[in-house]
Amino acid sequence: AFSTANTDLVLDTWGVVRVIYNGASSSLRIDDNAVTGGNPGSANAGGFTLGSVGAGNNYFSNIEVAEIIIYSGVVSAGDDAKIMTYLKTTYLSLP
Repeated sequence: AFSTANTDLVLDTWGVVRVIYNGASSSLRIDDNAVTGGNPGSANAGGFTLGSVGAGNNYFSNIEVAEIIIYSGVVSAGDDAKIMTYLKTTYLSLP
């Protein structure tokens, strides 16, 4: 619901997208840019959809995805930093 408020991922570029789904504490972050917050609701997620607005809407993205990492629990700040370093060095060639 709050992804349209974040325009940090430039067209025709690779980026790291990190999403935390946690009710009012949910967030979306592109690369090392500022976090966009939002509240997608308190209900359990109905699944995982990538590159589409939702079932029945016929709005699809023209994207390429290199890797998806999904956790079902809390990721510590240290582990988050390690994951980000791995993704950047593997896919973005950033220090």
